[in-house]
Amino acid sequence: MERLRSSVTVNSVFSQFQPVGGKLRTRLVIAVGSLIALMLGLAVAYPLIVSDFPSMSKLDISVDVAYFFIQPLNSPSNLTGLSCINSTVDVTYSGGLPGGRLKADGLVVSYLLVLNVTNNSNESVRMSNLQAIIGSNISVGSGGSVSAANPLIVDSRQTSGFYYGFWSPNSYRLIGLSGVAGIHETSYAAMNATMIYLYANAEGQVADTNSGQVAGGYGFKQVQLQTLSGGYLYNTLLNENQILLFYNGLDMSIGTRD
Repeated sequence: MERLRSSVTVNSVFSQFQPVGGKLRTRLVIAVGSLIALMLGLAVAYPLIVSDFPSMSKLDISVDVAYFFIQPLNSPSNLTGLSCINSTVDVTYSGGLPGGRLKADGLVVSYLLVLNVTNNSNESVRMSNLQAIIGSNISVGSGGSVSAANPLIVDSRQTSGFYYGFWSPNSYRLIGLSGVAGIHETSYAAMNATMIYLYANAEGQVADTNSGQVAGGYGFKQVQLQTLSGGYLYNTLLNENQILLFYNGLDMSIGTRD
């Protein structure tokens, strides 16, 4: 009889703990299943989630002045008013500069700069600001800040709408900056014997995002220009059998003669 009571007591205690163990196992199974479901859901939704967040990739933009040509405009002064060599003139409208009777030493030149602008990052980039400065007294400080005293040529193209188009990941484009400028005859002649600094920079933003992530790059070097038919040339872009083509905005391409 005592054995029977002991058996009943043990069985009763066991029966009280058995349901508790079953509930724990059930809860554990539910928790593990929920965790697996959450992980699968995140795996499926990850591309959609990431697409709504700003890109975390670091932009890397580099710029190089690959080509520069400058020469005077050979225009008779009596026809165009652009030639003033050996002229003494009365300045009737000075535009804020010294007026009166002056010895005109200005020289009107045309120039063409070709920039190799490269997107070294894994993101598509849209460029906004482009700038080039040519002169004999240019310095670049920390962070790419530039200082130029009496530059020969300054050409800057800026837009808030990232107008200059897309640079695909790890790609480059040739950008042409050209124009007409007036410089002093002595400054122009000095390019024959003086090392000239070539500086250019570009600024861009990750395309197709609202991240506001902006980065810039620049190129800076000192070179000796080649004298050529009254003009000056720096060329690391073309060989003798190639020509520059520019039909679409600022974009340049290279053609090879047959």
